[in-house]
Amino acid sequence: MKSLTDNIRTFSHGTEPLVDAIADVNFKPEMAGNSWFWVGHFDAEGHTLNFMYHISVLSFSKYIPFHMINSVLSITDETGKIYRHEDRFYRFKSGQMAKEGLSIHTDRDVVEGNLDTLHIASTMPSGAIDVTMHGTGYPLYSLCTGYFQLAGAPNYQYSFPAMAGEGTLTLENKKYPVKGMVWFDRQFAKRPKGKTMTNGYNCKWVWMNLCFDNDEDRISLFGVTSLETGKENCWATVLHPDGTQAGVGVNPMVRDSFDVFEGPETGMKYPTGWKITIPEWDCTLIVKSVMKEQEIVSPDAAGRKYEGASRFEGTYKGKQVTGYCCLELVGGWN
Repeated sequence: MKSLTDNIRTFSHGTEPLVDAIADVNFKPEMAGNSWFWVGHFDAEGHTLNFMYHISVLSFSKYIPFHMINSVLSITDETGKIYRHEDRFYRFKSGQMAKEGLSIHTDRDVVEGNLDTLHIASTMPSGAIDVTMHGTGYPLYSLCTGYFQLAGAPNYQYSFPAMAGEGTLTLENKKYPVKGMVWFDRQFAKRPKGKTMTNGYNCKWVWMNLCFDNDEDRISLFGVTSLETGKENCWATVLHPDGTQAGVGVNPMVRDSFDVFEGPETGMKYPTGWKITIPEWDCTLIVKSVMKEQEIVSPDAAGRKYEGASRFEGTYKGKQVTGYCCLELVGGWN
């Protein structure tokens, strides 16, 4: 079996992406935002466990010459109905970020390695992850190029849905050995003209990484709504197991969302149920969060978001399917 990096170097079908899947994994200091995002889903010792780990490096303004590191970790035990999270910020210091290669360190975070062997570890008072991954399969480029506009801001985003992971997950002082596939998402963005990060988002978006139980395809799904106009743009990108992929439009999703959860601390209103309709793929899915209380209460108001372990069922390519995903809701959901 070829490694992920071998597959990237030798694959030549479809459009040429606007990102370098190997080199662009590393920190890009010229960008306003750099993001590395992992989602794990495991069965261990009779429990179904999920983690979401997100490291980002943010430049809030081109006139303010420093960066901040934001580290977010959440763990959901579907079986025991337990959810824990922590969101923390660090002032960027020398040595925390490698100038070459991927290496990020804080007092409670480690990201080290490359697509062939990547180690992540993070701790919070009620839990921890420590996972080593090896790249398999192919990358998934959003809209097949890795580029799209997010409410006027140029964004680059691509994913590695099949990182073979193994390690430990700790929740409430119980350590679980875990093994399975981890979804790794890389995103970086330029600053919109005339805007700073302190303005917050002028949109709200939903993202899901749809992983089927009974189909090898993997789908990255986006829906972005402008807060100024209310216009909603939705699209999906599918990665087939042979590395080929396709992008299509998706019917507007906000109007078909339901089961709204209101964050008790923030007042944000997050739909935890979604109907997804993709006519071109003969696809209709119902997505539901496994438990409603999965909001990330960030110390930064603009960083409040929902990262919910979820399940779905419905039809895809005309056949019955089930699966799981992370339901991400960011921006003006109030």
